Amino acid sequence: MKKILAFMFAAVVLVSCGSAYRMTQAEREALAADVAWSVDNQDMIIDITAIYPFRGPMIMTAREYSIIIHDGIIRTRLPFFGESRTSVIYGVDDSSIVLEDAPMEDFIVDRSRAERKGQYDIYFQARRKQTIYHFSISVFDNGSADIRVTSPSKTPMHYTGELYFEPVKP
Repeated sequence: MKKILAFMFAAVVLVSCGSAYRMTQAEREALAADVAWSVDNQDMIIDITAIYPFRGPMIMTAREYSIIIHDGIIRTRLPFFGESRTSVIYGVDDSSIVLEDAPMEDFIVDRSRAERKGQYDIYFQARRKQTIYHFSISVFDNGSADIRVTSPSKTPMHYTGELYFEPVKP
């Protein structure tokens, strides 16, 4: 009886894995075109899906964090789990990485892996008061993103996310 139940459970798992949604070739090409447009126009919203502190376990998020890049400006509030090398006054400032309409400096897009791997590497820095944050964002044709944030005053942080495309209103 146990063997039959185990076999039935395995069959259900295999069937459910095989019936997952898969994008058609046309949908993949349309998504890749949307990603390329977003990178070329410096206009993107990245919803953070996971946080990887320098030390410690991965933390999944419910997409409550995002990075908004638009017209040479970055707006974000990212959680920070790590060591801060500057003093923090509690109640006045927190340890999060907060940038409100901060201009991006030294914006570079490396397209050398775009044709072969479908990957765009974006590098820039942004300031908040006296702190400079260095961003390294890899955006892929499938809409996923890999974000690394470094700063002289904090330990490095790593995030993953997905590009969010706002629906076009008729």
